[in-house]
Amino acid sequence: MDMQAPDTPPPSPFADILHTTLAATLPTSAADTPETRAQRQSSAHAQFAAFDPADAAEAQLAAFAIATMQGAINNLERAAQPGMGAETAARLRGNALAAGRFYASTLSNIRKARQQATAAAAKEPEPKPPPEEIPHIDVFQPRDRRGKPIPMWRNDLMSRLQKRAAYNFQDKAAWAVAAAEEDAAIAEQAKLDAEAGINPDEITEFLPLRQSDPANAPTPDGSPSDPSV
Repeated sequence: MDMQAPDTPPPSPFADILHTTLAATLPTSAADTPETRAQRQSSAHAQFAAFDPADAAEAQLAAFAIATMQGAINNLERAAQPGMGAETAARLRGNALAAGRFYASTLSNIRKARQQATAAAAKEPEPKPPPEEIPHIDVFQPRDRRGKPIPMWRNDLMSRLQKRAAYNFQDKAAWAVAAAEEDAAIAEQAKLDAEAGINPDEITEFLPLRQSDPANAPTPDGSPSDPSV
């Protein structure tokens, strides 16, 4: 069959399927001119692009639907020719209408599948960015006379210098002064514990650096000097 190829190929990776189907099914007649055949083929290519098949199966189905529609148009043209019997014209038009319904159903199904795929892709949650790392902030950790860390909320156990250092994150000079006070107290307490034969690891109570009441100053084992307290 003599067909003139269109100027531009159909924009699809499955163009070979369309070419093969068209070569075997595109209606022709002796009255067709090369221009008419080229127009029909160009129309088929445009329809194939509108189907936008996603794989070879959809491409074959689209080509079949297009070829069926081309045949339906040819049937309608024949039914409209002068001298065509009423029975034959009715049969040609009925076949054309059936082909049109198949064409419309195929196009609708392919487009619906495309829309569903697009909607499903749109619903996929975007990957969450990794959580930002919380920057490390240096803080001053107060210690009691035996080097035990004092909880930050127990400011009643801290000396004035310890409070100043613990609640000021920028004053490194205050840290150094408070640490020096702690080191001196810890060294002094270690000497007292050694003289009294006390094991610091067995002491669970906190032993502040300074006592607000001199009468309640701790004994070497960490207990108040006044038994009534």
